[in-house]
Amino acid sequence: MDAFWRLTPAELNALSSEYGKKQKAEFETLRASVYWAESLARTKRLPDFKNWINPPKPARALKGEEAERRKAEHEADVAMMENLIAKSEQAKSEEGSSVDG
Repeated sequence: MDAFWRLTPAELNALSSEYGKKQKAEFETLRASVYWAESLARTKRLPDFKNWINPPKPARALKGEEAERRKAEHEADVAMMENLIAKSEQAKSEEGSSVDG
């Protein structure tokens, strides 16, 4: 209880916001469970569990032109992110050196 009184308003808002998100997620899970339970209750014959709950299909392997295109897109994205990170680090170092000088 003592920890509560030591919270700043910003910390309290952040905690209550996260708690609200958690409660909403739990409610959505419960709501989906109720929906599916009722949908099964209304069926005359229950489907086979293995057929009802389909496992995810394995990802297909990319080949040929599509694989090359995706690889090129990935490399371009990585280069862009590395450039942005380098610019950000350079700006931080310049900002730090101007404060010291």
